[in-house]
Amino acid sequence: MKRAILLSLWSFLSILSFSQDARQILQQSFDKCQSVQNGHYVAVSYIKSMMSEDTISSMYDTHFKKIENDPNFSALFHTKGYHKGIYTGDVLYTGNEFVTTSVRDSIATVYSRTRWEEELTSRARTTDAFYTPVISKESHPLFDMSDSDNQSITFTLIGDETINGKDCYFIEAFEFPKNEPDEMLQVLKVKYGYWIGKVEMIPLQYTITMDLILGPDSLIQYEKRFLKSYELNNLDDESILTLDAIPSYYTIKDYVPYTEPDPLAINSSAPDWALPALNDERVHLSRLKGKVVLIDFFYKSCYPCLLALPGLQSLHEKYKDQGLFVVGINPVDGKESGIEEFMTKRGVTYPILLAGEDLADKYRVAGYPTMFLLDKAGKIIFIQSGYGPDMEKKLEKMIRKIL
Repeated sequence: MKRAILLSLWSFLSILSFSQDARQILQQSFDKCQSVQNGHYVAVSYIKSMMSEDTISSMYDTHFKKIENDPNFSALFHTKGYHKGIYTGDVLYTGNEFVTTSVRDSIATVYSRTRWEEELTSRARTTDAFYTPVISKESHPLFDMSDSDNQSITFTLIGDETINGKDCYFIEAFEFPKNEPDEMLQVLKVKYGYWIGKVEMIPLQYTITMDLILGPDSLIQYEKRFLKSYELNNLDDESILTLDAIPSYYTIKDYVPYTEPDPLAINSSAPDWALPALNDERVHLSRLKGKVVLIDFFYKSCYPCLLALPGLQSLHEKYKDQGLFVVGINPVDGKESGIEEFMTKRGVTYPILLAGEDLADKYRVAGYPTMFLLDKAGKIIFIQSGYGPDMEKKLEKMIRKIL
């Protein structure tokens, strides 16, 4: 009996020691990454978003230099992107200019910070080329173990592994975020994997797996990134971070903001269409005269579009027998995308039609979702762009007036 108790105590202490070792290793790695000031790396990423079944692979060749007090970026950088080994263009930030290049037309578009601060902020949110442990201010997805907010996350040292010929500590971490009960998107669990190189103590690879619930769906979002090569704190030639580094075959042009098309005029006739439904029957707008028609332009991986679906279904159920015809038009997803099962799972029973982007252009759709309410003569009486919590009430009030 004593031997069993001693063995159990030893096992418990071993697990506790392993957990403590994991925290110490990650703190060393965090501190090391925080000390990085500049460098060059080639990183590979594999990304699967929550609404996609495909995993996208990309490679980034990046030079960088960390900076302070910049509202948008933590570093000056110059990245060359590759997809399936094919060069996809450069992205450059000099501190004063943000530059993107288009391989298709050989144009380098320059966003001046003094003129386009808001655009730079938007670009900063979507820039995907960073190997964030060494380049971001927070060294995400590493955690600072001295921060009390991180004490609830569990860390375990799994053992030793080899990445790209280098010995690593392999550590797993689990986070269970708090969700608001009324939020449609619930993050149940986040699992992190870290492969910390034993020599330089930086992550040579990391993974982030998120278990989510979106309405009736259980989803997974996955991200894996690893360093193919790297050199840190030895950036001698900073000219790579200037406008002079843009390849000479690009024509440099100043950014011109996209101008949204003027919406279709209220009281104008809605452009006609005849489109196939998911059951292969064609629906003709011209044959719906005498009904109030509510058209919803949407697509499957649009989160605001999904938020709008329950309200549209509710309106369909309330007023279909009183002359309301609700129809969803999808100009993005094909039938092979699983759209039929996708809509059935969400309890959508009104017709879903598949269209090309040319119809969205005719209706001057600038964002998704966009809804058009037509009176019984086929004239547009209301346009709703985007989703808001008062969408259903606003539409219902207008529908009741014209039925």
